Amino acid sequence: MPSPDESETVVQVYSTDNAIDKYTEMNEFGLYEAEAKLVDRYFQPRTARVLDVACGAGRTTKPLAVTGYDVVGIDISNEMASKAKSVIPGTEVCVSDASSLPFRDESFDFVLFSYVNIDLLYPRAQRLRALREMNRVLKRGGLLLFGTSNSLHVVPALFQNRDHLRRFYVRNDNYRRLFRAYKKDPDEWGLNSYFGTQPRTLWDLRRCGFRTEHVGGARDSLLRFLEKVQYYVARKSQDV
Repeated sequence: MPSPDESETVVQVYSTDNAIDKYTEMNEFGLYEAEAKLVDRYFQPRTARVLDVACGAGRTTKPLAVTGYDVVGIDISNEMASKAKSVIPGTEVCVSDASSLPFRDESFDFVLFSYVNIDLLYPRAQRLRALREMNRVLKRGGLLLFGTSNSLHVVPALFQNRDHLRRFYVRNDNYRRLFRAYKKDPDEWGLNSYFGTQPRTLWDLRRCGFRTEHVGGARDSLLRFLEKVQYYVARKSQDV
């Protein structure tokens, strides 16, 4: 379990004006292309109840609500949750840690943990607790959609994305963490960010009560396995 200091640091970071401004600006993007495709394919019917974890200032919550989903957003920062409420009037948004959700068992049809926000759960035990909590609040057969950073992206990055190598493998003392799953993320104010592998993620999902139904990225070809971000769709087992 993270120390009180670590948890407080995360809350403090996402309560600053800089963080609020950054995530408010991101609202204009709505669901990213890969997210939108998977939501459209898997989140049916469009009146289903959806939990939007780490909703930030509402980038994903607003388009889900506009589409017709009965959506509830949560964020660890009170300031961020307040901003989301202001841009999505009438939608429930509350303050909560993903590893301790304030909802009853089997409360939601779907859970979205957008982009790579799950990677900011530190240490890895916290990540696993969150997966178990999302499994708990999903109805039997319900789906979890999330993105996660792909450590294999280091291969094409050698030729196409040198900045990625500098930021996550050289700067911020990350050269000391070459063989560790967590690196310091310069885009998220130096917080720990997880870089996993597909076998590890598949195993984590299985041990937390999920059956993986989709792994992909922006591409449909085999190159998707080398993309910077991989998206997973996992179904809660019917036999929990």
